[in-house]
Amino acid sequence: MDQSSLDKRIHYTCSSINCFVKYLRQIGLSKPLVKEAIDQHLLDEYVQWMRD
Repeated sequence: MDQSSLDKRIHYTCSSINCFVKYLRQIGLSKPLVKEAIDQHLLDEYVQWMRD
């Protein structure tokens, strides 16, 4: 897989996650005032794994 394809997959994955978080906020299951998600390190590690 070339870098361009990988970057697109990562972009789409992040977009999907952001949409899901927006949905959770709309239905009241997420606290929008939290500056960084508790599991942000897991997301960061996942994105790094996708790039490797």
